[in-house]
Amino acid sequence: MVLITTAAGFLFAGSRDFVLLLNTLIGTALVAAGTNALNQYVEREYDGRMRRTRLRPLPDGRIAPRTALLFAWSISAIGTIYLTLHPNVMTMTEAVVHEFQHNKFNVASDSVEFLSNAFHPLYKSPIRPDPRPLWGILLAVHAFLPVAELYRRMRDAEHPFAAHPGFERRLSELDLKNHEGMEMLRAHARFTAAGHALFADLEALEGRHLAERSARGLTNVPTEVHVA
Repeated sequence: MVLITTAAGFLFAGSRDFVLLLNTLIGTALVAAGTNALNQYVEREYDGRMRRTRLRPLPDGRIAPRTALLFAWSISAIGTIYLTLHPNVMTMTEAVVHEFQHNKFNVASDSVEFLSNAFHPLYKSPIRPDPRPLWGILLAVHAFLPVAELYRRMRDAEHPFAAHPGFERRLSELDLKNHEGMEMLRAHARFTAAGHALFADLEALEGRHLAERSARGLTNVPTEVHVA
């Protein structure tokens, strides 16, 4: 699904450079695979308790945790480096921020619990088309709110990339998806004390972004809502 949405965004932006698209998909696939592997490393104990996931390689003991961790970091690094080899610098930049946030959060969650209902039940996701646990939605907003902040700082600094026709469109897309994800968490998440502290920081960042949009006359209502 990550590759499908990447390809869709690439094509909707109007580009028909299919060599660039192929390279983008290769780099994205490597980074996404590394993140998924790290996610399974962090969640191996939880996976071992659920019937649906207990036969995955890590909880089943077919792969050693250290081997999985080394693979996850290695393939993420390779994917990030690969993305720097093509000219779409913002794609690479988003990937770096996104994966850094994911990795930082996954490592923190190995010793700190943020949600008491992290993995069950599943909800319609504003980020992905398939039902996801609230943990996945929290991971998404934790990654993409900083990406939206980066776009704003680049625009405010009058960075040349901010003049690109698709820059503001991408920023608006990030804002609305982030807001939708935050609404889902507000509606359903049961945060621990650490989770409340983290979510308060995310809400402060989201609030600044939405206030800035309102001041510019932009709507804060997503085109599709999956909060129910």
